Amino acid sequence: MSFIRSSLFSLALTLLIGGFSVAEEPYSAGEFFDHLSSIYDQHEKQAGDYLLSEIDLFTQLYPQSDLIPRAYHLKALVYLEQGDEPRALVELLRVLHLYPESDIVSAATGNIKTMIETEKDIRERRSQLETLLASPVAGSRAERHHLFIEYLHNLGIDDLRRHFVWAGQEFIASFPDHESVPEVHRWIVEAYELDGKEDAANAGYQKYLALYADSKSAGTMKVKWAEHLYLRVKDHLRALEVLEQVLNDYAGQNAAGEALYHRAKIRYSESKEYTLAITDARKLVTDFPQHPRVFDALKFIAETNAKRLKQYQIAIDTYDEIAQLFPGDARVFATMKEAADLCETKLGYFLKASERFAALAEAYPDHEGAVEALEGAAGILEKRVNDCPGALEAYQKLIAKYPNSKEADTARKRVEKLQKKVADGKC
Repeated sequence: MSFIRSSLFSLALTLLIGGFSVAEEPYSAGEFFDHLSSIYDQHEKQAGDYLLSEIDLFTQLYPQSDLIPRAYHLKALVYLEQGDEPRALVELLRVLHLYPESDIVSAATGNIKTMIETEKDIRERRSQLETLLASPVAGSRAERHHLFIEYLHNLGIDDLRRHFVWAGQEFIASFPDHESVPEVHRWIVEAYELDGKEDAANAGYQKYLALYADSKSAGTMKVKWAEHLYLRVKDHLRALEVLEQVLNDYAGQNAAGEALYHRAKIRYSESKEYTLAITDARKLVTDFPQHPRVFDALKFIAETNAKRLKQYQIAIDTYDEIAQLFPGDARVFATMKEAADLCETKLGYFLKASERFAALAEAYPDHEGAVEALEGAAGILEKRVNDCPGALEAYQKLIAKYPNSKEADTARKRVEKLQKKVADGKC
């Protein structure tokens, strides 16, 4: 019996070894690819899924073959025939980034140019795509692969997100020690979030924070996770806990400033703690004067004082603070208009309101709202202050500066009436 067992084991081992020997290369890469090309040339719709599966097998069997870029290009053509343009674009971009020396690049370039003309989402990225097509990708294989993932990320096409995730995971599997792996992890989480996959995004944030707790981006990712918990998962209490951790663990860093801003928004919306919300926003402005959220924080303070606490003068003062800190910023137009509106409608400071509207139009003459601001200044002088000479001057300035505007047509009529009013001694 032991002899039989020994013989059977030897036979099995021989077959197993022989099997591995055959499995290494059952046929040549050229023969396999010729078969794939032949099936594609028949253009049978039902063969599409078969081809995609077999192309995947080909790339696994012959990863070093010179035919690999042609295989990916063939894969793109199959996706195009199936009407899956986003997936086709991914494969064409793969060819351009990973195999810039291949002779199939010219065909892939032509395919992308055609897609630019025929596909709306892709046409909207014409500038980005044409820049890529005009300059071959350079660098090591790892660098080119990272550029490929970064390019997919930056294109910002909604239908590419699900494809971006597996492409990003492929990069991580291929180059696990590359310095950009944490960044790709972040992009994958972002893709899940933008695609509405809340559970996957939530898990992705936790994965990143577990794997890269000491990274420079950990604080920022933690704030983003809190924002996700609040806006997507609808768990504002857990979000507040995470933000508190950021304030404790990253004190003095920009992430703490971002945490203050988001905590202010949650306190405003959920617990209606308006004073505490303002305190958080003001702490951001004071402790992080160069933070990119300073403008938004001051605007939040002004709006909360005006709309919730009825502290109109404090709101106006805060809007003035914005104008001082951000001179020439286009966003200031809207905030200073709010200040002028508050002077007129809430405090009854009509002359000040008119002066503010006039100053606004003077400071931003090319802004689309400038003519309306000048009209507002004139209208207040006419109807609220009863200053006919001042109103006439303001209307005439409007006509001179914006002669072809519809407000100018209205202003001409007002000028006629005011001149008659003055002549009749009624003003």
